[in-house]
Amino acid sequence: MPFRETSTADLSSGTVGFGIDVTTNCNLDCVTCYYLDSPRNRPVSCHSYIPFGQFELAMDKVSAAGFREIYILGGEPTLHPRILDMLESAMRRRFEQVLLVTNGLRLVDDDFCRRVAASGVRVVAQRHVMGEGQEERRIQDALAGLKGTLAQVNRAFVNIERMFDPAKVVVQCCLTRPVVESGQVFDVYRYAK
Repeated sequence: MPFRETSTADLSSGTVGFGIDVTTNCNLDCVTCYYLDSPRNRPVSCHSYIPFGQFELAMDKVSAAGFREIYILGGEPTLHPRILDMLESAMRRRFEQVLLVTNGLRLVDDDFCRRVAASGVRVVAQRHVMGEGQEERRIQDALAGLKGTLAQVNRAFVNIERMFDPAKVVVQCCLTRPVVESGQVFDVYRYAK
């Protein structure tokens, strides 16, 4: 997924897509996170969410510049209080693809998951392991930086399977040592396929 981050002032259409971080807040502390410090250890403030008006302005500019895809990122973008409005806003501009890149935990909520699916966006959801055993829990806990999230991830994927068109789902698996050495990479791949 080639994309240009919002930190650049150059909005030329030389790239396929445009990534926008809508929040720095996160509900996990993943060891694979690209942030230098953990967003979940920061206090929540109004400054940790992009204002909706600024998001709308960015969508206008990237649409006018000819970008074809939008990647809605974070932190964890589903924590933004106006994320559903943002999804609707991006879809209204008729980009070829709008991708919500998420750890998936909020998709456990049936109503929220249904509303995200109804928006028409593609969901890119993180999955480290398949199953519910002790080894799977150990790997998930280690990679997510928070104990006890495997059951939530599994429930979220049940909702994703029920509510999303499979063509609108991308499973993201970070190739970390525990995922590869345990063979989970093959299980996640088979699941995604």
